[in-house]
Amino acid sequence: MEVELKFRIPNEATYIKLLDLFNNSNDAQFISTDQQQNYFFDNTLHELENQRTTFRLRRVFSTSESNEIIKKLVMTMKGKHKKGKLENGIARVGELEQVIENADFDLMITNPTSIPSFQSKYHVIPELLDELSNQDISLTHKFENKRTIFKWKELKIEIDETQYTFGTAYEVEVEHHNPEKTKILLETFLRENDIPFSYSTRSKFGNMKAGSVL
Repeated sequence: MEVELKFRIPNEATYIKLLDLFNNSNDAQFISTDQQQNYFFDNTLHELENQRTTFRLRRVFSTSESNEIIKKLVMTMKGKHKKGKLENGIARVGELEQVIENADFDLMITNPTSIPSFQSKYHVIPELLDELSNQDISLTHKFENKRTIFKWKELKIEIDETQYTFGTAYEVEVEHHNPEKTKILLETFLRENDIPFSYSTRSKFGNMKAGSVL
């Protein structure tokens, strides 16, 4: 299960201020800047959406401090064994994840109906097909996200700028097994440095579906 903090940052000016704060902090270490391309799929009956489940392919170009660029291709299914819950800035959801090969990724993007043919190669796909009464799969949503990652007090801080066709959202995410303790630590840091924030009330995918940012 994935457990993470999700704090909404109100605007671009605050987002830039937060990046500067971590970049100039003696307690923080820059890890990478990730350019993410996110693709979501469902069948013609929208059965995943109706079950509050998502199937996503993500292409990531990760640039480290040394300017080395690493490409990552990941398949993720969320909500399969535990439906998502986002409450008071803490998100919990069941997650299955697997790295996939470049040629397979490209084929799934350009021809989503090919996805079932990979069920013997990737363990996430049989889990996906179990949720679908038909395999007429298509690309339903996509968006891009810029994620800047820092190590701070043994935490991995992810600061996101998400580009939708209808606007831009800014968010801080921290994945941790003890979210309540981590939440107090991060909230204290943000308040001490005059960084306004609120608890996220919707996932990035939820924003995409709704056509607005919360």
